[in-house]
Amino acid sequence: RVAHREAVREVLVGPVCCFLGGLRYARDPEDAVDTGRFAAHGLVAAHEESHTEDLFEGRHRGTSFRMVEARLRGRHSARAGRRRHNVFQGLLFEVQVPVPFGGRTLISADRGLVAEAIAGLFEAGDADRIQRVGFDDPEFESRYQTYSDDPAEARRLMGPAFRANLVALAEAHGEAPLGAAFAEGIFRLALPTKRDLFEPGSIWRSALRVEADTRRLLAEVAIPIRVIDYLHGVRPEGAK
Repeated sequence: RVAHREAVREVLVGPVCCFLGGLRYARDPEDAVDTGRFAAHGLVAAHEESHTEDLFEGRHRGTSFRMVEARLRGRHSARAGRRRHNVFQGLLFEVQVPVPFGGRTLISADRGLVAEAIAGLFEAGDADRIQRVGFDDPEFESRYQTYSDDPAEARRLMGPAFRANLVALAEAHGEAPLGAAFAEGIFRLALPTKRDLFEPGSIWRSALRVEADTRRLLAEVAIPIRVIDYLHGVRPEGAK
């Protein structure tokens, strides 16, 4: 099964990188992203161990981005002692925001995670002005909560098309509680997934559905490209 997964990776990576404009790929990247920053902004739970693989990075409209698959593990107390468990499995994205912005904006479908992040900011004395930001957008508001220490900046960055893109992501990935943040000049997105990026299923299923697997990988790797389009004020081709 491992050998077959490697074969699927070998077949798909080259064409996908070429199709999306010469992306760079690393099978086992070192320090691909700072997962601690994702936790600090309430995008993933606090964790003690991180493992990343399958890094894709590149530029679109002059704006750099990266995507990596991550598995994060924490510990919880049990009768037999402290045991490790997965707190996140999925994709982590970082996009350099092409326009200057101030403040910090947290967007989350997981109230527990964002509350934990805000509590951490208060403990650090770094959350004096953070507040709930509401939008006249029932569909978005039904899925996400937004907090910012600069509501005007949050509304400027998160226009109607950008919010619609986050709603579409949530719809495409079911009940996965994705989270995002604007901070430190970067847009970060954490997308939980139920399967590995190159999980082939059975050998025969994968052999018969190479096109479907390629389309799925393209859709995932294209997420930061679509985000960049929205940040540049350009509606991506095929977007509603």
